[in-house]
Amino acid sequence: LHLSLRRQRQMCIRDRDTTEDAYLRYYDPARYAALMQDSAEQSAGIGVLFSEYKGRAYAADVFEGSAAQMADVRSGDFVVASDGDRGHECTTNEVTSALKREEGENVVITWRRASSLDDEGGEEFTTTLVCSNYAVKNVETELSDTVGYIKLKQITQNAADLVKNAVADLESQGATSFVLSLIHISEP
Repeated sequence: LHLSLRRQRQMCIRDRDTTEDAYLRYYDPARYAALMQDSAEQSAGIGVLFSEYKGRAYAADVFEGSAAQMADVRSGDFVVASDGDRGHECTTNEVTSALKREEGENVVITWRRASSLDDEGGEEFTTTLVCSNYAVKNVETELSDTVGYIKLKQITQNAADLVKNAVADLESQGATSFVLSLIHISEP
């Protein structure tokens, strides 16, 4: 059975709507290519690692010493608007694209501090943050006796290489067994 590309897209969109999977996204070829280009580029940021819950971007991690930390942005804070624009989707991809700036540029972000990821309420607050270059530490490691602990914060294009390098590094320090934690990928 051969299905046209158009029919396959229609089926994917229909399936997306019926699965009720909050994390499922459909990208047409042009949007997917732009997303891959965006995620491969380096740009200045505000010192936040974003994740997504039910289609909404939130701060999964706030980098120590970052502009965001200095402005009291906390893990679990949702993005409501950037530069006053509440009209775009606040998915992780949309937010990170909207925040692409040169180092030293300002960005105004409105956040909502909810009591939990499911809380639709919470107090809104606005920050003006200066973008800077931050090294995203996506993998953290620890060695306890001969057990190497690896914590992966987010699935990225290079996540497999990062974990492989972490294993090699821990082995060189004497690790003979490993624990890989992925729990923080879906939870703040």
